[in-house]
Amino acid sequence: NNMLCSHSTKGKLWCSLLEKAYLKMCNGYNFGGSNTSRDLFIFTSWLPEKKKLKEVEDLDKLWDRMVKGDKNKDVMVSISTGELHNAEELGLVECHAYAVLEFKEVDDK
Repeated sequence: NNMLCSHSTKGKLWCSLLEKAYLKMCNGYNFGGSNTSRDLFIFTSWLPEKKKLKEVEDLDKLWDRMVKGDKNKDVMVSISTGELHNAEELGLVECHAYAVLEFKEVDDK
């Protein structure tokens, strides 16, 4: 039940460019912050559905739904971190949001 995280790879530069353009529109990186629901709405006019993993009753059902959406190219997912005592060890930043670019199952997990 552990999440695996990675970073942008070849061919995924568009994510960084889109973020940079958006933040330029918000007067730079020194702004009060945002949340991914607001950001997705601004980019797509789509009303996002928010899920708190700690409150989801059937994680397998949610996972299957996201994997199916990814295969059909009709899902956008982001994951946010809270306060993490081992953020550096995990290669993450505390209280930061990450776009999920692709879903992969490893050994049926």
